[in-house]
This record gives sequence, C-alpha cells and structure tokens, in this order.
Amino acid sequence: MADCLSAMRSVEFLSHFSDDELQEIGKCLLTRVQRYKKGEKVFEAGQPAVSMGVILQGRVYIEDDDAFGNRSILAELHRGDTMAGSCVCAQRPSYLTSFVAAEPSEILLLNCGTIYTNCNKSCSIRGKMLENLLKIIAAEAVTQSRKLKCLSQRSIRGKLLAFFSYCVQEKGENSFTIRFSRQELADFLCLNRSAMSKELGKMRDDGLLRFDRNYFEMLSCEVKRESPEQDKTNTFLKAI
Repeated sequence: MADCLSAMRSVEFLSHFSDDELQEIGKCLLTRVQRYKKGEKVFEAGQPAVSMGVILQGRVYIEDDDAFGNRSILAELHRGDTMAGSCVCAQRPSYLTSFVAAEPSEILLLNCGTIYTNCNKSCSIRGKMLENLLKIIAAEAVTQSRKLKCLSQRSIRGKLLAFFSYCVQEKGENSFTIRFSRQELADFLCLNRSAMSKELGKMRDDGLLRFDRNYFEMLSCEVKRESPEQDKTNTFLKAI
C-alpha cells in the first residue's frame, strides 16, 4: 500500500487529496501499480471497462484493429496521462479501443466503478473524484480534436503538415524529434506507409523540410507560439 500511496501522490489529478483521503481512495478504488512489457496490452477492446489507468512511467498507444487486421494508432500517451477515463465515466460495458505499452511501462490502475455507488465514508471524496474525472474527459476530447484536424486533411501532404504543425507549436521551434517509427506514424495518420514515405521525400525535395529518421526540421514555416491563455489551458489539460 505504501508504494501505491507514493504513486498516487505523483499523479496530478490526485495531488489535491490529503494522505488520509488517498488511503481511502486506494481502498475504495482497489488501486494497484502494474508493470507492462513493450507490446503488452493494458486494456483490450471488448474487455469489461471497470478500471482506468494513469501512466507513471513509459508510453502507451491507444490502438484500434479493424475486422481485417489493420491497425490504427489513435493517440500516444505519456507519463501523467490517463487511460480509459471517458470510457469508464460513461459506464460503458467494455473498452472500445486497446491500450498497448509502446515501451516498458508502469501503470497505476484504479477501479472506478465504485465512484458511482453510495458509500457514506467517501461521499466528499467521491465528489472531488467526479470533478477531476470530468476534467480528464475534457482533456481527452481536446487530444482527439487535434487528431481529427489532422485526419480531416484530404491529402497525404496535408495530414503530414497538420501533424508537423502541432509538433512545431508544442516544441516552440521548427526542429523536433518524434517517437513514432515510420509505420507507427502511418498508422496514426491512417496512411499507407509506402505512400507516406514517398510524400515525405517529395516534401524534402520541395524544400519544405529536412529529416533524418525521427528528427524533422521544417524549413518554410513560422513558429507560432500559443497565446498565454492557450498555453495555460494546455498546461492545465496535460496536468490532469
């Protein structure tokens, strides 16, 4: 329980609770810390949606496999990010997507089903948890809206430029390194890998960018930093 309590203290959306409250949350939500190998599924589509997770270390992909075995990477999650919060809050009977460790990862698991049950001991705590879960859903919606903007582009080049634009804005400069392999980037943008690689070559020849493996440098774009208000919002959303 001591290790679990320490892990809970490190989670931003639980940081407003006292140690006594965290211990109560740990008992009610059956919290535990689980380690996963690269490629191992934390949650699998179709499984009962009873728990959500918080990444303590590592990275996790949200993946969707269609009936023909084609994989799409819906999002990449990092340390401090939550998993399956919206699915659990919506009281879905099962997970709609799979959450797969992109590298060796350590996950804090919380059984959130008890949040919706009456418990005299945790009424005040439950209210705070529900408020925090609402913020998590909002953060997940922002993440998905960014990807939808990338996917709404009609051409391969448009999708790549939209994705690189977010990378530039997030880094604050025209050069950046992505963690996706070429296949993973193609899966994320719902593109054919060969066609995407060919288009990257054309963009390089057209003087739009330079790249070496996962390192990219945009040559014909101005860095537009987000406004202080947007920056505060994004920092807040990343924190919860």
